[in-house]
Amino acid sequence: LLARALDAAPTHAMALALAGHMKAYVDGDTGAAEPLLRQALAAGPNEPLAPLFLSQLLRNLGRAQEAVQA
Repeated sequence: LLARALDAAPTHAMALALAGHMKAYVDGDTGAAEPLLRQALAAGPNEPLAPLFLSQLLRNLGRAQEAVQA
């Protein structure tokens, strides 16, 4: 379902944020998750899940200072 949402609207901030979160915590692919989350933040700066998921990922990667700024 998420893939179909991104196919239909590749810059939809919530879909990108959810895709990044799923990449990180379901697939375990943090390298692919971070660009998706940054893309979500750029696409929709008012989408609350984008900075939440990005800061959570950065914190879990040991990048606390970046997490605070996300």
